[in-house]
Amino acid sequence: VLPVAELIELAHSNNIRVMVDGAHAPGMLPLNLNELKPDYYTANHHKWWCGPKVSGFLYVDEKSQGEVLPSIISHGANTEGYGPSKFQCQFNWPGTFDPSPLLALPTAIDFLASLYPTDDPNRLAGLMRHNHDLAVAGRRVILDKLKLPEPAPEPMLGSLATIPIPAWTNHTSAQIQAVRTALRTEHRFELPVFRFDTANVCLRISAQTYNSLDQYERLADVVNKLS
Repeated sequence: VLPVAELIELAHSNNIRVMVDGAHAPGMLPLNLNELKPDYYTANHHKWWCGPKVSGFLYVDEKSQGEVLPSIISHGANTEGYGPSKFQCQFNWPGTFDPSPLLALPTAIDFLASLYPTDDPNRLAGLMRHNHDLAVAGRRVILDKLKLPEPAPEPMLGSLATIPIPAWTNHTSAQIQAVRTALRTEHRFELPVFRFDTANVCLRISAQTYNSLDQYERLADVVNKLS
């Protein structure tokens, strides 16, 4: 988790516009665009909100909206009443756009909120805490099993954790793909394994409410065998 608010403030103080790729933020971290004040922000709904794929959003600050146009002209783009602003009129109905993924999203959020009820204004605060704590615990299990140092402090974690695996450092692309395939087909783990840079091949774990700590314990054993 990066200090996005501070980075935006620093960029703006130097007259630099900021676009944030916040793909994993909704449902994993508290998100208030009015407080962040990015120039542009985009994110997915299908990750931590568990919404349908092809569902996401693009935020453009009001002062920049006149410079951003859709790739497909929206029905009603030149007609008043298709949105609260000209910007939304231009984006609201592009071509044969299917709104059902967006219409399904409130039901997905309601379901997630029901799993860990809270009085917090952020209805998913309980779920976020649970997933964060599980990701931290799962990472700790893997690090301890493989006797690896902590690659980043725990406060920098959301519900994801990237772990460099030194034994895989010299793997070729084919060998990395073979590890991915073995994890999925032989051990039933679906997770990214990728070369981060010349010195690090990493795996990335995630934690959602349907996961349990024993899965990370088993993953640690499997990674140990594949190393």
